Amino acid sequence: MQEGMDSHKTNGVARHLLLGQVGEEIAANWLMNNGYRILDRNWKLKNSYELDIIAFKDNLIHFIEVKTRDRSSGNNPLTAIDKRKLFHIYRAGMLYKKYYRLNFDSVMHAISIVYGSDTDYELKFIPNIHQAMTAMGYYSHHRH
Repeated sequence: MQEGMDSHKTNGVARHLLLGQVGEEIAANWLMNNGYRILDRNWKLKNSYELDIIAFKDNLIHFIEVKTRDRSSGNNPLTAIDKRKLFHIYRAGMLYKKYYRLNFDSVMHAISIVYGSDTDYELKFIPNIHQAMTAMGYYSHHRH
């Protein structure tokens, strides 16, 4: 694994960006250890929406949104994924498949990481993120 947060002294925006990179590295390693083949990371077409991790497993393309928060913040990383964010992931996924002319079904997931240190973090894999978050009631107060 790349050097993590433990070996860096930084603050503010730089620390936030570094935390995101560390979280994505942890998530990519977890995915590979669980049979996923990483196709791309931080993919963006021009100024379009970004995909954190694109992976392949079981004849499906998996678009994975990674959200990382510092344990000391007390924030749930999943609160950063709303319906608008889900639409952006979906749209970027369709652009990715079109750009590379991929004719595979796809699914969107999320990985939530609450980070304490490089050896002390909590990772949660949320499969089929839209269905899972709807079932958990994340969108019940945003109905139109």
